[in-house]
Amino acid sequence: PATRNMLAYPAGTGLGSSRSQEQTLPGIALGPGHHHAEAEHLRVARQRTHFQGTAFLKTTSARTLTLVLATLAMLGPFATDTYLPSFVAIGQQFSVGPMEVQQTFSIYLFGYSLMTLFYGTLSDSFGRRPVILASLLIFIAGSIGATLAPSFTWLLVFRAMQGMSAGAGMVIGQAIVRDRLS
Repeated sequence: PATRNMLAYPAGTGLGSSRSQEQTLPGIALGPGHHHAEAEHLRVARQRTHFQGTAFLKTTSARTLTLVLATLAMLGPFATDTYLPSFVAIGQQFSVGPMEVQQTFSIYLFGYSLMTLFYGTLSDSFGRRPVILASLLIFIAGSIGATLAPSFTWLLVFRAMQGMSAGAGMVIGQAIVRDRLS
């Protein structure tokens, strides 16, 4: 008898073997009157579609992961590169000199470098996703705070928040790649 995922050939169709009354192939159950060539063609077509779909999902997943990880890794350098041209305007806004404005950059880099030492351990303990999401929320809060900072001291605080959270993407992104490839 034909099983659910087997191709069965009834006795007398010329497709069975001398040992048994039916010959089965994995993949498709056909009724009487179908020939072996048709069945084989359907089985191959189904298998090809399955493999193409699987490859498509894997490719899409890999492409999406690549985009997400690239965006996360780009966040830290983007926050510095877009910030540097505004040094003069920041000095004018808060009535501070160039040395004080450079402190905002220094504190950002200090927070960035300090937290890169801890993000690997944090992501191993709490998971990759929660740590990345928390760091993104802190980065967004720091960015909004820096934009709306009422004083230079608050600008320093918010730039420190940005720096401490911006390094997560690069560190955890590398850990995700290592996890996927090993």
